[in-house]
Amino acid sequence: MDTLRLEDIRCRDPFFVKTAQGVVLYISHDGQEPAEYEGVDARFSQDGEHWGPLAPALKLPNLGNTYWAPEVHEYQGAWYMFVTVTGPLPGSGAETPLGKEQVRGTRIFRSEDPRGPFTPWSEGPVTPPEQLGLDGTLFVDKDGTPYMIYCHEWLQVVDGTVEAVQLSPDLKKRVGGPHLLFKASDAAWCRGQYVAEAVGIKFDCITRVTDGVFLFYDKSGALCMLWSTGNGRYETGIARSVSGSLFGPWTHAEKPLYDQDGGHAMLIENNKNELLMALHAPNYGPCERPRLIPVTITESGLALDSSRQGAF
Repeated sequence: MDTLRLEDIRCRDPFFVKTAQGVVLYISHDGQEPAEYEGVDARFSQDGEHWGPLAPALKLPNLGNTYWAPEVHEYQGAWYMFVTVTGPLPGSGAETPLGKEQVRGTRIFRSEDPRGPFTPWSEGPVTPPEQLGLDGTLFVDKDGTPYMIYCHEWLQVVDGTVEAVQLSPDLKKRVGGPHLLFKASDAAWCRGQYVAEAVGIKFDCITRVTDGVFLFYDKSGALCMLWSTGNGRYETGIARSVSGSLFGPWTHAEKPLYDQDGGHAMLIENNKNELLMALHAPNYGPCERPRLIPVTITESGLALDSSRQGAF
């Protein structure tokens, strides 16, 4: 069987899951062949070095939707895929910059196996339908309450935000919210970039992106969040809630953690139980590749670790 190395795989927003058998990498099916279905594909590797062919993990009829930023979490004995879906939702009545009844939101799918097949689980998007919401991630607090943290897209609000909704215990729907956690401009290092027009929407102003959230605790007990933005090139930084609460208050590091045109980061341990930050870089097609960067959790967040190689 032909295999690829990570540096040969095109992938935006990489998300990895380790299993007893190996590692799974999830990739949107958008633009992939065959075009008869839409959803999310996966590549599997037994050793973290050699990756097998694409296989459908979420396979749905081709209705013209796009699928972004798939990520998979184990929760109460099953596996749940959070994926940003853009497409028509007849009867929603949602008025968005993308058009009436054209929504962008995170939906949840379920499987007994991290490699799939995943099937629809949530009752449509669990992001508010009136919002352009994307990049939803699962966070379960210390009391066992599930939340989805996501980004309210700059296309709609200019200054992108990170928000949260509580989920029902079975992850089928949101129960309240949304709660604003922070705006992109709250971080001094998020300079933003001038945009005149995008997807037919006129701006003529500085816009600020929020992308790719992922939560973890540092050694001090603070709740931390990786998130990415565009400052002319993609950058990734850390926000901290010293209280340890999802509801903050959130503060931001003075400088980005990673500024080499890479982002949408998540954390995973390699086969030596060493921590890696996975992201894609560079941030332009068709050159996006998954990158594995050694990191260490510190008393105040996360630090790059140049003493070792980024590999499973």
